[in-house]
Amino acid sequence: MNFATQLTGGGLRYSRNAFNNEKRKVYYQNKNDISSVLNIMDIIEDVKLLKKNVYKAKDVISPFGIPFGSSQKVVTDVFGKPNFILSSTEIENHQVYFYKRRVTSYKYLLQIHFIDNEMVYVMNKFSTNFVYDEKELNNIGNMLIEKYTDSLNDKFISDDFSIADGDGNKIRIVTSMNLKVRYVWGNERFISKLNEQLRNDISQNVNLKKNKRSFLMSFL
Repeated sequence: MNFATQLTGGGLRYSRNAFNNEKRKVYYQNKNDISSVLNIMDIIEDVKLLKKNVYKAKDVISPFGIPFGSSQKVVTDVFGKPNFILSSTEIENHQVYFYKRRVTSYKYLLQIHFIDNEMVYVMNKFSTNFVYDEKELNNIGNMLIEKYTDSLNDKFISDDFSIADGDGNKIRIVTSMNLKVRYVWGNERFISKLNEQLRNDISQNVNLKKNKRSFLMSFL
């Protein structure tokens, strides 16, 4: 094989790899549950607004035994190398680790969110191939109640429920097109930092609109 053939073949391989990498990135961007500060604030508020079917956690909620605030290294020590790492979001110092998981008959995509190298949010999103009925939903709800609370005699009766601990951490089941289980960090320092960035984002957007208006007016 001469140099020209090697160069051309290598170029094709590079282009194909670049295309596949971009395709994977778009796939995981579409799966990402949080792409902006407003997204995560909406999720936090959604959990806060739930007043009925709120179960008290028997211990501090630690998704998969990993405490909120843990580093990326701690997570990879437990789960290994992620299937994909997403870094390009609107949130400062935000990374998302994606893991494809299968447990018995359940197949789901686990996403673990870090801000400033602290685990702040976890979500299990069950596969679209998993058609959940009331029996399956109750089964998952009862497993969460059994694992995280002392309410052994209670039965899961509604997807409109949450589990909360004394530190403000919460678990929430969401049923839409996919079944999701969300784990939300309630740390006040973390929420305060989100509010600060949200205010900065709003201020920047206002200034951007003013500058755009001034620029357009200069041509009139």
